[in-house]
Amino acid sequence: METLKDQVKPFSYYRQVSGRVLRGDGLKTDAVMGIKKRCRLFKEGEREFFEMISSLLWRRDPNDWTPKGRSVLAQRDSLISHLFVLFPVPKFLYALFCSGTSRERKLFLDVAQGRSLYKGVRKGSYLIKTLTRKMCYYFLQQPPGTSLPLAIRASQVKVYGGQKSLAKALCQRPFGKELGEGEEFKAEVIQWICNQGMMEPSAVSSLIDLLQHLREQNPEFSMKGRTYSAIQRRMEEWHEELRVVKVSQGEFDPSGFSGFSYEKEEGIIWTIHEILSGVELSKEGSTMRHCVYSYSNRIKKGEISIWSLRLMGARKATIEVNNKSRQLLQARGKANCAVTKEDQNVIARWARENGLTLSYYNR
Repeated sequence: METLKDQVKPFSYYRQVSGRVLRGDGLKTDAVMGIKKRCRLFKEGEREFFEMISSLLWRRDPNDWTPKGRSVLAQRDSLISHLFVLFPVPKFLYALFCSGTSRERKLFLDVAQGRSLYKGVRKGSYLIKTLTRKMCYYFLQQPPGTSLPLAIRASQVKVYGGQKSLAKALCQRPFGKELGEGEEFKAEVIQWICNQGMMEPSAVSSLIDLLQHLREQNPEFSMKGRTYSAIQRRMEEWHEELRVVKVSQGEFDPSGFSGFSYEKEEGIIWTIHEILSGVELSKEGSTMRHCVYSYSNRIKKGEISIWSLRLMGARKATIEVNNKSRQLLQARGKANCAVTKEDQNVIARWARENGLTLSYYNR
């Protein structure tokens, strides 16, 4: 009986197979044209996908591949599996392979070819260095459709003994969904929150705003030795500071994105306005009962812009956009509650008109 070891041909063979795609006209090769005839990928405008896989080292001959499934995604995943996968890979990582960065693609390939995920983490190959062996195990158990940030935060929360809902609450904020910088502090915060027992998602959002503020004021700020009562008192003090702070009368520079007006039904009008002054920002935070005013320095620097979703003039949600990456980072209702499905649909329509990506704000 042929074993897996017998199926893996020498490195020189794979270099030769891959070379057929890399030479000459690139996509116009026998290998890729053979794939084209047997699947629907080219019909769906997947040229970039083929260019990407052509640059990687194949583990099996593409001529031996038989498409599985009728949908484009099913056929794409079966091709990826045939060319690169020698060991089981969680379904959620397939999307990462196609749409992720080169580092994220390396994560997929390392798992697919039996390399140690933990060793890659320790080397800094995947943006983060804070996952333990047990976290790496739970990371690989995440269900299909899980985003990379959510898979990482869920594995951390699991090992630290927190509630499942905490990981989703963390990923509704840039704190949880942005990877790379400050991961040691983030791991410290997540462990501290897990040690406090049950905590409402809205309380987590306010807590993270405070901790990020304290970290900006003092880069050496740590959660070591902090009690919940002490943090709670500091949060109340901070909220009071934000309420009594003298609001700047100056204006913010426009982001360049367009506002929005949408009449869903006759006489029912939704609007989205950019907040362009300190006075308006303070009013938004006061009405919506959250700490959006703490974002004023980042708005002044042009890093982000803040928008207000309104229904017939009444404030419904506050929206944060990263101006440089054109990502919609988060949208929160009153008291940091999640936005409704109807709110999400209106925000998504506005985002499409402005060419904004939705990041992970509504997952």
